Amino acid sequence: MRCWRVLIGCCLFVAAVAGYADDGAWQRLQQGGYVVIMRHALTDPPRGEEPAKFTLADCATQRNLGAQGRADMAALARALERRKVAVGEVFSSRYCRCQESAHIAFGRAEVWDVLNGYPGPAPYWEGYDFEQLLAIRKQLSDAPPVGTNRFLVTHNTHIKALLDIWVEPGEMVVVRPLGRMFLTVVGRIVPAGY
Repeated sequence: MRCWRVLIGCCLFVAAVAGYADDGAWQRLQQGGYVVIMRHALTDPPRGEEPAKFTLADCATQRNLGAQGRADMAALARALERRKVAVGEVFSSRYCRCQESAHIAFGRAEVWDVLNGYPGPAPYWEGYDFEQLLAIRKQLSDAPPVGTNRFLVTHNTHIKALLDIWVEPGEMVVVRPLGRMFLTVVGRIVPAGY
């Protein structure tokens, strides 16, 4: 009985590690024509609501990237270069943690306020403007410029609301855009797979 537990544990470990390095998702990105929506990297503190005096204009009032989050985004930058992934358009929430994630990983980002989170308490869906979600969905379903990939750096709550996927900090969800608001999720890559 104990032998079976060890065997099952080893199989689960191998499956988990394989999920971190989603080679199929990386191969798709190498081809171009995909859209990636990702959560900002790990913050310090890692969770919680924004500080009481939160303002988008002042990074000191926000939860910001920690050392691990910065290291993960630097690893992503190296992985994109090593795997020869064509980075096209890069859009980011105005939140400092999203902009910093994008600048470290991609070297640039255009702020798109539609990707902004909101500092309200849970439940997360009560603060949504559905026009905002439709605008993000359109970016996910429209093809990027030929031979490139589009990257959207945002917040977990948007990804959950749009794709019904809960992601970890720094995780990328790779989407095949099908046009007219249609899309297919084709892979996920977590920071351990960078």
